[in-house]
Amino acid sequence: MLNGRNREIIDFAGRVSDVSKRMGYSAGLLLLFLLSLTSLPVEAQSNIQPAQPAFNLRRIYVSPEGAGTFDGSSWANAAKGSDLQMILRSTDTWNAINSTLQIWIAAGTYVPTEPLLPGDEQSASFVLKGNQVVVYGGFRGQVFDDLGALVYEGENSLEEREYGNVYSGRPAGSRGALKNQTILSGDRLRNDVVGTDNMFSSLDPTQNTTRTDNLHTVVTFDPSSVDVMLDGITIVGGSADGDGNSGRGGGVSLDGIGCGIQRCLFYFNFASKGGAVYMHKNSGSDSQPCFVYNSVLVSNSAFRRDGFGYGGGIYSEAGVVFDNVVYNNNGGGICVYDETSIVNNTIVNNQLYGIGRPADTDVAGSSISVSNSVIWSINPLNHAGLKGFDALVDRVSNCAIVDWDETKGNDNISLLPYNDHTGSVPNFINSYDSDRGYIGACVCRFGRFVFVASKILCSCRKPRVLG
Repeated sequence: MLNGRNREIIDFAGRVSDVSKRMGYSAGLLLLFLLSLTSLPVEAQSNIQPAQPAFNLRRIYVSPEGAGTFDGSSWANAAKGSDLQMILRSTDTWNAINSTLQIWIAAGTYVPTEPLLPGDEQSASFVLKGNQVVVYGGFRGQVFDDLGALVYEGENSLEEREYGNVYSGRPAGSRGALKNQTILSGDRLRNDVVGTDNMFSSLDPTQNTTRTDNLHTVVTFDPSSVDVMLDGITIVGGSADGDGNSGRGGGVSLDGIGCGIQRCLFYFNFASKGGAVYMHKNSGSDSQPCFVYNSVLVSNSAFRRDGFGYGGGIYSEAGVVFDNVVYNNNGGGICVYDETSIVNNTIVNNQLYGIGRPADTDVAGSSISVSNSVIWSINPLNHAGLKGFDALVDRVSNCAIVDWDETKGNDNISLLPYNDHTGSVPNFINSYDSDRGYIGACVCRFGRFVFVASKILCSCRKPRVLG
C-alpha cells in the first residue's frame, strides 16, 4: 500500500517505460508493483548505490547536503542528509548475506522528519534495522575552501577520524572523543533553549515550551535487528514524555539481538524512563544482550514529578554497560531493572543516585552485577552512590563508592564526598594530568583517585581488578 510519502503510480510511468525496455513489459509492471508496496520513497531508494570496498563489506556515504550524483557510493557522491532516515530504515535492502553494511555520516546535524505513526510528527525517528549494520559518525567528509576548491577528499578509513571533542567531557585526544560531531537530533524545529543545566524544568517539555515539539525518540533500534551498532554519533534533543514506548529512551530506544552503542555522546535528552538510553530485553530464544560501551552520557534527565528518577543516563531492562562516563544526569545515572552487568564505568555527580533500582520493580534483581566502577557524588545526602541495593550488596565488587560501608560486597572502597585535597586516601585531587591510566576503580588502597575532566583515575596506575 502506498503511504503519504510515496508518489502515485502514475508518477512512475516514465520509470516503468525505461525498465520495460530492459526487462520486458510484464517484468516492468511487476517491478513497479513491488516498489509500490514498500513504505520507502521509491526514487531515493533506487538512487542509492552502496560502494563495495571489500568482498564482505558494503558502504554508503552521507553528508548534510550530499554531493555529485547523491547515490552514496563515495564522499564525492554522498547521499543527501535528507535521505538519511530512508537509508537507515532500508539497510536490509542493500545488505547481502554474510556481509557487513557500513553507513558513514559526515559531521552535521540530522533530524528525522517522517512520522512512524500517521499524524504524529513527534513519532519521527531514525529507525535502525537489519543484520550486521554499523552506523559510523565523526567524519569530516569532503571539505572545500571559501572559493569552492576541494581541500580534503574525505576519510578513507575509520582510523582517520579525529579525536578530541571537548564536549564529551574527556581529555582532548582521548579515544572515544570524536572531534567532528555527527549529530542526530530530536529538536524538530531547532528552537530548543535549555541553558547550562539538566534540571527537571530545563528538559521536561511540560516545563520548557521550546521542547514541546521535540521528537519522542531520536534513534529506534527495531526489535528484529541483529548485530546493529551506532559508533561515534552525538544524540541530542530527544523528549520521550509520552505513554508506553513514547516515554522510553529520549535519545535511543535500544533493542534487538547483540545490538549496541559505542563511542557516542548523549546530552539534553529527556524521558519518563531512560533519558538518554532505554535498553530493552529482547525475548528471542537466541537473544544476546544489547550493550552501551565507551560512551559519554551527560546532562540528560528522567526525573519524574513523583520525585523518583528512572535513569537520566540509562534505564536497563537487560544488557551490558561498560567503560562509560555517566555524569551530571538528573533522575539518576543508571536505573537497572534486572539482568544487567555494569562494569568499568565512571558514574559521577548524578542527581538522586549513581546506580539505582526502579521504585516499581517487581523482580529481585539477582541477575544484576556492578563491578570495577567509580560511583561518586559531592552530595551523597541527596545523590546516593547506590540506591535500592540493600538486598544486592553481594552483587557489588571491586568498586569505589561514595560513603560506602566497606564491610558490604566484595573488595569495595568508600570514597569521601568532597575534594579537600587532603586527608585519608582514597580521595580526589584536582589535576589535569594526561589521559593515562585506567578508567574505573582500583582496589590497591595506596593510590589517590584523580579527577581528569570527567575521568577518574587511580594514581597507582595499576591495572584494575575486573569483575
